[in-house]
Amino acid sequence: MRYLNSLNLVVFASALFGTYTQASSPEFSSNAQIEVRVADRVVGKTPTIIGINTGDMPQGSAFPEWVRALGVNGARLRLNVDPKPLEDPKISSATDLARKAKELRAQAENKTPLLWHYPSKMSAESLRSLRESKIELLATITCPYAFKLLKSDGKTNWSNAWNFWEAYYAEVYQLATQHQVRRYQLFNEPNHKESAKLTQEEYAARMVIGTDAIQAALSDAAKATRTDLSPLISAPCTAGISNFKKSGKPEDRDSAIGWGELSMRDRHRRIDGKEDSAYDQFQQYAVQHYSTNPESTLEKLRELKGEVRSANHGKDLPLVMSEYNIYTARDFAKKETTMDSPEEFSNLGSMAVTIAESSLEELYFFRLTLSQNLDDGQVKKNGVHHVNENLVVPEITGTTRAAEVIRLATSTLTGGRERLATQVADKLRVTATRQKDEFRVLLARTNQTSQPQLQITLPTGISGSLATWETVTSDTFGNCQILSSNPSGNGWQVNLPSHSVGLLTLRSFSGIKSETLPSTSATSTSGSILQSGGTDLAQTLFIFGTTQSKKPATRFLHLMGKYSGTQPIPLHLYALRKAAISGDSFSFCKKEMPKAEASGLSISGLGTDLDWMGGFTFSPTQSEAWIDITSAFERRGTDGMQIVIARDIRTQGDQISPEAVEWSSAEIVSYPQ
Repeated sequence: MRYLNSLNLVVFASALFGTYTQASSPEFSSNAQIEVRVADRVVGKTPTIIGINTGDMPQGSAFPEWVRALGVNGARLRLNVDPKPLEDPKISSATDLARKAKELRAQAENKTPLLWHYPSKMSAESLRSLRESKIELLATITCPYAFKLLKSDGKTNWSNAWNFWEAYYAEVYQLATQHQVRRYQLFNEPNHKESAKLTQEEYAARMVIGTDAIQAALSDAAKATRTDLSPLISAPCTAGISNFKKSGKPEDRDSAIGWGELSMRDRHRRIDGKEDSAYDQFQQYAVQHYSTNPESTLEKLRELKGEVRSANHGKDLPLVMSEYNIYTARDFAKKETTMDSPEEFSNLGSMAVTIAESSLEELYFFRLTLSQNLDDGQVKKNGVHHVNENLVVPEITGTTRAAEVIRLATSTLTGGRERLATQVADKLRVTATRQKDEFRVLLARTNQTSQPQLQITLPTGISGSLATWETVTSDTFGNCQILSSNPSGNGWQVNLPSHSVGLLTLRSFSGIKSETLPSTSATSTSGSILQSGGTDLAQTLFIFGTTQSKKPATRFLHLMGKYSGTQPIPLHLYALRKAAISGDSFSFCKKEMPKAEASGLSISGLGTDLDWMGGFTFSPTQSEAWIDITSAFERRGTDGMQIVIARDIRTQGDQISPEAVEWSSAEIVSYPQ
C-alpha cells in the first residue's frame, strides 16, 4: 500500500505540462542536498522471485492475506515425509525399486491421496489462496535423519530406498496436481550442527533417490493436468554461502569434500549409479544466508558463482537464497533490538539493495511471523509479522517495520526487472529498476543525518509519469507524497531521515486530470461520528459506487480527518468481499473486542468476508492521507468498493490511545494509465 500526502494535484498536473516554476514550490529549497543519479544504462537484472518463508498456515488462518499484501511472488513451505523402515526381501536392487515405481506411477491418481495428507499446520485452502494470487511455491520436504537409506556397510537399503521414493513421489504428485508446485528442496541446511547425524554419504543417497522421485511425480502430474511442471529442484541448501569447498578440518563432515563439490559431482548420477549427462538431479544451486554486510555478501556470492560455474563445465547455474535475513533467530535473541528498531529495518533495506545487485534468481526472506519456536520458548525475532499463537487458529495482528520494508523491496525487485546504473554520495544504499514504463528507486539510510534532503535525478524522457515517494521510519509507514518534478522534468527532491528506507515510484499517467468518486455513505461503530481507534477500537465503513472508468488505472483512497493524540496511530484497511446488508451493518466486527494484554484484530472474517489491504500511520499533524488501493481493485473489480478502517491491537501490551481519528470525508481518486 502507498499513501500520498496532500499536495495540490493542480500543481502536479502543471508540472507535467510545463507551467510549474521552481520559485512557487516549497519542495526546492536552497539547503545543501545529496544527489542520487540514475542513468539509462542497464547493469543487470533483479531476481525473478522474491518470496517469504511462511512457516505454518493452518486451516482457517488468514496468513495468505498477509503474504499477498507483502507483494511477494514466491513462498517457501516447510514440509516433511516420514517413511517407516521396512525390510522387504522382494526389494533388493535398483531394478526392484524401478518395478515398484512403475506400478505406483500407473495408479498415481488413486494411490497418492492415500499415501499423503496435508499436515495439520498446512492447509490446502491456504496453498490454493496463494496460488490464486500467482505466488509460486517452493516446497522444502525433509525426512528425519533417523531413517537411513544406507546400511552400516555403506550399501543401499533398497527396501528403505523404496519407502523413501514412494513418500516423496506421493507428496510431490499431490502438490503438483493440486497447486502446480514445481520448486523443491530435500534438505534444509545439511551442514548445520543440528544436522550432525546426516553423513555426506547418506546425503548423496537421499539426493539420488529423492530427486528421481520428485521428477517422476512432476512428469506424471504434468501429463495428468496438461500443465508445464518442469522441475526446479535446488540443492544443497547449505547454511552459509562459503561451503562449496572442503573445510579441511578433520572434525567436520566436509573435511574431504565440500557440500557444493559433492552436490555438483553427483548431479548427473542416476539411481542405478550410472552417470547421465542429459539428466540433472537439481536445476538450481541453493544457499541460506544471514548478514548485515553488503560488500561481504556480494563478494561471497561472486566467489560461489565462479565455483559453481567451474564445476558445471563453464556454465552458470541459477542461484537461489532460500532463507535470508539480517540475523539468525539465535543471534537476534541476544540483541535488545527488534524488527521495529530503526537500525534493524534500515539494515534490512540496505541488504535489499544488495539483493538487487546479487545476480540471484530467487530469494526468500525469513520469515512471515514472530513465532515462539526457539528451544527455550523465545520468539523468533527475525519474523516480520506480529502473531497471536494462543488462539485455536493463530492470528497475524500486524506488520513490523521490517515487513513494510520488504513490501517496498518486493515492489522494486520482483520479476527480473532491469537494474539501472546509479551514482550517489554519502552513506546511502540505492538501487533503481525499470519494468516497461515503471521506474522504482529504493534507498536505505543506515546512519544518523541532520541533512535528510535528497535530489533524485532519473533519465530524460519520462515526463508525464505519476511520481510518488514513500518512507518507512521509526514513527511512520505507508505515508507518501505525490511529487512535482523540477523544471528539467526528471528530478525530484525528497527527505530520507536517519535510519529509514524510501521508495520513489514513477507510473504511467495518460490523463490530464484524475477521476474522483466520493463515498456514497459511511457509518461507524462509534455512532454518528465517523471514527477509527480510541478506547473502544471504533471502526468506520465507507461505501462507494461503481467507478466511471473501466480502464487500467492507479487508484487511491483519499481520506480527510483529524487526530488529537500525541503519537502516530497505526490503522488497518480492509475491503469487504460482499456488500454490507445495510448502512449500519457491522457483521464483520468481533462480538468481543480483544484486550490490550493479548493482541488481536478487531474484525472477524479476514480471508473469507474481508480482504487485508494494508496498514498506515496517521499523525496529529496530518489532515489527509492518500492510500494506494490499486491491487484491491484488481482483485475485487470496479463495482462498489466497501472499505473498513480499524485500529487493531497489533502486539501484546499495545498502547491504545484514548483518542480516535475522526474522518470527515473519503473518495477514490483514479489516474488512468
